[in-house]
Amino acid sequence: EMQNETTKHIIKLHRPARLPRIKADPQKVEIVISNLLANAIKYSPHGGDIEVEICMVRDEQELRRMFGDVTLVRVPCLVLSVADSGIGIPESELGQIFQKFYRVNNKLTRTTPGAGLGLYICKVIVKAHGGHIWARNRLQEGCTFSFSLPLDFPAPGGA
Repeated sequence: EMQNETTKHIIKLHRPARLPRIKADPQKVEIVISNLLANAIKYSPHGGDIEVEICMVRDEQELRRMFGDVTLVRVPCLVLSVADSGIGIPESELGQIFQKFYRVNNKLTRTTPGAGLGLYICKVIVKAHGGHIWARNRLQEGCTFSFSLPLDFPAPGGA
């Protein structure tokens, strides 16, 4: 669906052939994924590939090897990452972007509509599922947003 929202970007999905089932509210997880993809499109105004990767993380060592020093992630889990080739986020602001109403202050965000609620909503949904969400700048350009969903967490609302 999100590919239909853009002609400047190619959204690529990378996933293993088999993934474990998780207990999660599919509509809520879809909101998180859609929001991350919409932001990747919005903040990559010159186009480029958007890489979506889903992977299984079995233990702490695998988590560190794949994602570096990430805290608050319960393993085993699934991790979904959305990487863009956009403007990136100043390192000094990476810790604030999931706060309610927070928007990075730069030329593109000043001319792009938004209330600063999307990433906050993502954080609330992911946390309700027992997961964690984080962002890192990419070495070349752009940003990667990742979130974890633990394999052993009951679905919100008993679903």
